[in-house]
Amino acid sequence: MLERARQYPLCALFLLENRASKIVKLMINSERMGDQTGCVKHFFSAMRLAMPLFAVTHKTDYMMLCTELLIWYDCASDAERLIYERFIFTRLTANGKSCFHDLFVELSVMDTRQVCGRVSVKGLETKLKHAAATIPTVSGRDSSAQTLRGNAGGTSRHRTCVNLSNDPMYCQFYSAVEKLEAMRIWSDEPPRIKRKGRGDHYDICDGEILSVPGGELDASILESHKIGVDRTQEYGIYYCIDNYGKSTRTQAEVDLSKRDMTVDSIKQSMERAMILGTSVKSRDFQPKWCTIALIKKEIDSHCQDLQVMGKDSIEAPSLRKVSSKHDMISALIKFRKKIFDDHPGVRQDIETRISEKFEKARQTTKKSRVELLKSTLFRLSDSVRSLDRYNAK
Repeated sequence: MLERARQYPLCALFLLENRASKIVKLMINSERMGDQTGCVKHFFSAMRLAMPLFAVTHKTDYMMLCTELLIWYDCASDAERLIYERFIFTRLTANGKSCFHDLFVELSVMDTRQVCGRVSVKGLETKLKHAAATIPTVSGRDSSAQTLRGNAGGTSRHRTCVNLSNDPMYCQFYSAVEKLEAMRIWSDEPPRIKRKGRGDHYDICDGEILSVPGGELDASILESHKIGVDRTQEYGIYYCIDNYGKSTRTQAEVDLSKRDMTVDSIKQSMERAMILGTSVKSRDFQPKWCTIALIKKEIDSHCQDLQVMGKDSIEAPSLRKVSSKHDMISALIKFRKKIFDDHPGVRQDIETRISEKFEKARQTTKKSRVELLKSTLFRLSDSVRSLDRYNAK
């Protein structure tokens, strides 16, 4: 699989997605491993592997929770760790299954609200006491309640359960395998993707463009884990060493912005880039994504273009240090209209530059994929490779 990932971008993308799904599976399985208390070591391993994913998907709350929990666990005494592992990490449901403590509380609240409602009314205290005494003997109304109480005869609907049908046509696993076989991910032939519409018509994906069903992706998605690792290290150094205890955490300090991972998000980014670079309509700059900083950046970009062209006849707008968004938009549009009227070719140059930027972003090379797959994410650790099953002759 590594060799095919080096050769074909689509296989490299699938391998990356496969590793990400393994991280999620490792975290879920940590809830049920061990002697009915879960496995804290597996949970923290999954957390460390998941943090680079959080760093490229704008999961700022998760990043803060992970770093604070890792710091606390590293500094905790042996007694505190034992208490956490035995009594806090998971709780037991009515049928003796371990459940993450935060999920346990969430399910308990949902279960109680089904009986007592969500609004405080007269006699609620008595109703709560009665519900607490009788809930365990009453069948759950939904799958969450059944998971929590373990009612006899109820079907387990826990998120870690895999419900297989007798007919493999209705099993998601077999359906996924069938699609992968049709895409030739593990075949000796180049991978392919199915065209839209009826019929079995496929397009071969043997080029350097990362083509997927629905369009083309930015090639930087293949480097998302590496970028996430760099961001996680920067985040840890800035907030856990240099500025430990800082209450506010902003994107200007450490970038955790969401990367464009889908075809739709890439199209949206290109449309926004075109608006920022060429639009002369005030309403295009009103959405929240269009910030004052971005508008000011466009004004500076126009000034640089004029300097390169040697056209200093158009005076740049003089902006106060504190300007409202409305004033910034008006200044940009007035400045831009003057440039486009005096130099009609500037607009076409900007549009071409933006299109070439996004086109170049789709390109990937075998050399870059070879370097990418040297990451520890795609290799067994030394401790695992030393096992007998990997050294049998």
